Amino acid sequence: MTGDERLARQAARDDRAFVAIYDRYHRTLYRYCRAMLRDDTDAQDAAQSTWIRALIALRRGNRDAPLMPWLFRIAHNESISQVRRRSRQRPVADADDAREQAVARGESASAEEQAIDRERFAQLLDDLHELPDRARGALLMRELGGLSHDEIAHSLSTSVGAAKQSILEARRGLQ
Repeated sequence: MTGDERLARQAARDDRAFVAIYDRYHRTLYRYCRAMLRDDTDAQDAAQSTWIRALIALRRGNRDAPLMPWLFRIAHNESISQVRRRSRQRPVADADDAREQAVARGESASAEEQAIDRERFAQLLDDLHELPDRARGALLMRELGGLSHDEIAHSLSTSVGAAKQSILEARRGLQ
C-alpha cells in the first residue's frame, strides 16, 4: 500500500493523517482550481469545498479511486460547480484582471518583457477558457498536477483513451 493509500485509510479515524494529505496536495489542487476558474476567490472556495467533501467521504469510506486522482475529480467537479454558480451571479473575470495579476508577479523583467509576458499570459488564459471543460481539466491535471493518463481517466470518470483524447484536443485547441 502506498503512502497515499495508507494516509487515506487512516484519515477515516485520524485527523493527523488528513492533515498530512492536505499538506501534500493543497497547493496542487488550489493551482488546478485557479487555472480552471481564473479567479482567486472562486478558486479558494472550490478548493475549500474540495477538502470538505474529501474529509466527509474519507470518514464515510466513500472513496472509489486512488487518492490523488480522486482528489482531482472532486476539485474538478467543485470548479465546474463554481463556474455554474458564478455565471448566475457575476461575469467572468476579464483579461485585464489577469494582466494586473501578472504585473504584480513580474517585477524583475524590463517593462517591454513584462508587457509581452502579460499579453502572452492573458492570451493563454483566454485560450484555455475557450476549451471545453473536460479538455481543459484533463490538460491542467496533466500539466499542473502531473497526473498520469490513468489517474486523469479516474478523475474524469472516463477511459484512458478518452483522457488521452481530451488532452490531445486541448493541446490542438491551444495551438
